[in-house]
Amino acid sequence: MLIIGVIGTLPTPIAEGATTNTSAISDKASSSTTEAANKALTATKQANQNSISNVVTQFASPLDSVNSTSSITTLNNLISPLTINSSTIEGPVGNTGLYLESNVNYIFNSDNNPSGLGNTGTITLKYNKSGTVPKVIRWTLTDRRGKGDVTVDGSTKNNKTSAGDTIQIMDDQTVLVGGSGINTGNPNMIDGGFISVKADPENDAPVYIDIPTGGAMTSEDFSDHAFDDTLMHFHIKNDIFSRVIDDFISRKGLTSYKNFEWTSIKLEWVVDNREKMEKAGTRIGYESYYLTFNNNTHEISFDPSILNYSFVFFKDGNYTNYNVVHATLTGSFRYKKTSLIDTGKGSRSVNFGGIFAVSPLNEAPTTDEELPKLSISNQIQNLTNPDSNITDGDKKGLEIRNVKNGDKIEYGANFDAESASGSGGNPALIRQGVYTVPIPKGVDIDTNGIKYTSFYDYQNSVDNSKYNLVDSDNVSIQDDPNDSSKQLLTVKGLSITPQVSGDIGRLVFDGKVTDDNQSDFAFTPSFKGVGGYDNNDQTKPLYVEADGQDQLINFDPTKPSGGVTLTPVNIDFGSLNSIINSDLLKHRVNDSSSPVLSIQDDRSDANKNSQTVSVQQKGELTNGGSAFPGELRFYDPSGSNDEFKSLVSGEIVPIYISKNDETIPSISWENNKGLLLHVNGSNTAIPSGKYTTTLDWTVSDTI
Repeated sequence: MLIIGVIGTLPTPIAEGATTNTSAISDKASSSTTEAANKALTATKQANQNSISNVVTQFASPLDSVNSTSSITTLNNLISPLTINSSTIEGPVGNTGLYLESNVNYIFNSDNNPSGLGNTGTITLKYNKSGTVPKVIRWTLTDRRGKGDVTVDGSTKNNKTSAGDTIQIMDDQTVLVGGSGINTGNPNMIDGGFISVKADPENDAPVYIDIPTGGAMTSEDFSDHAFDDTLMHFHIKNDIFSRVIDDFISRKGLTSYKNFEWTSIKLEWVVDNREKMEKAGTRIGYESYYLTFNNNTHEISFDPSILNYSFVFFKDGNYTNYNVVHATLTGSFRYKKTSLIDTGKGSRSVNFGGIFAVSPLNEAPTTDEELPKLSISNQIQNLTNPDSNITDGDKKGLEIRNVKNGDKIEYGANFDAESASGSGGNPALIRQGVYTVPIPKGVDIDTNGIKYTSFYDYQNSVDNSKYNLVDSDNVSIQDDPNDSSKQLLTVKGLSITPQVSGDIGRLVFDGKVTDDNQSDFAFTPSFKGVGGYDNNDQTKPLYVEADGQDQLINFDPTKPSGGVTLTPVNIDFGSLNSIINSDLLKHRVNDSSSPVLSIQDDRSDANKNSQTVSVQQKGELTNGGSAFPGELRFYDPSGSNDEFKSLVSGEIVPIYISKNDETIPSISWENNKGLLLHVNGSNTAIPSGKYTTTLDWTVSDTI
């Protein structure tokens, strides 16, 4: 009687995307699948940069001819929209691999362009894998001001929202979208939110993308509500202003005109008091600055200090409606079409956005007792693996567990301010707020994607809020000087507005896990902002401070890469007679329903690319002295009964290839498939003993 035992052993558990002990099996048929899997990982990454760069201005059409010196031709007929091309944006990937891509990552609002647009972006439907991209049967555009949706389809090729944002079909998978220009009646606001686009592909689920929008104006102490006599400071972004100046300089290169020259270039800061936002108001503040230019050298120069402006809102309580701050650069010029035509005149204007403050709130608190009370409600959730979120109990929304590399984490904070008793009825306004959050070193924060709303609108499990991007100048990340494992994220310039019918402010940002090999990370956010002024002296602010809730991120250090763990079992082929008269194929005695190789796949959904599970025989099958007269063979479950691969040569044999996005299952086979023992017959004598060998199991990226 003979006992055959084949013992399976396993080296170190395999980390995600890694290969152990062996190179991957070459499989040309699966190369396109792997390429698609790699693209799938890329496509899930939302663009992290919303900075402004590479503003490109093109010529649309020549200036019309001028027949008399009294005729004025504006530069509207010449200028095309300013286009910002710093990087692309990719929307979330749908279940079937479809997603939307924008060729711009920010829409800037300029004025006086022939199309009425400040900036245009091309939105294209794409696949993260090989295959034909379907036709989009309908596109939907939601403008930044929540004025409603407009659609385009086969019958309507272009459309425009009431706020002026536009959408136009270019082909079956592409549309052109644009931001509204700045008009006299309604200046665009600081950090104007998002233009949202939805595509309805043919026979597939909708996909979405949000494109940040806004003007070029920022403020470190802006709030959309203000007390009497509130000083605020404003700034035009230097990089945008410089590129607009470069655009002005390029006008000198118009070779079709004779004696083209600037006559004046002026930057104007204007403050209006308005009864309604939609209507022009009374000018209550004004400063203008003339830029220096040289028509011979084509140079335009300016003092950077002109990009800064400050204003005291609602001074002495005299203005009770809206105060609106906006800035415009205007260049006037003259030229000759030909030497025989009289001089023509024109102008070119770019509006750099606007900021408004709502009617005054009487006097600010002047003592600590009058300061508003602030409470903070925090949330944290794993967007990649929702199973890691705590969804009940007192830790609901405050803890996430088993966080792995590649997981996308969303942080949230709600700010609820209430007037203090005895404050004389003053509304709860907190300005110049600074929010600080400890962040693990192994989490990368998207600092250009932080968004905030003063009016959180959450109904029926849907967030309907209109968010604005927090200017990247107001965001910083620094190492914690007291704890080497932490970094401190600081977001400044937040305004907690008066509580009206339960209005709440909300801040949201995302982070991506880059290192999950660390201990549990406990943290508590904090907030500090100005709630009033000691004795009405704005040089002596009174601060409102509050801590958020205790939160926890649990990393699993036993699985540092969130990878794949293999656990083999001994494979037993039972006993044999010592004399074999003919060839014999011996089946395993293990239960066919029990796995030969247990596999635990802890990869995140974003990292589940195709993997190949392989086996290799390490050494001969012997009883310690004699070699076994036969070999181990692998019979593919999907092949014919007589097809096999021998393990006796030490070849690495693939036994399973997973699909993209698939969780790798444990390996088990029917009795007549998988690893079987072939015994050579013809009256073969088998020396008695227990025959064993070692098998190495590996998992690697499919090639």
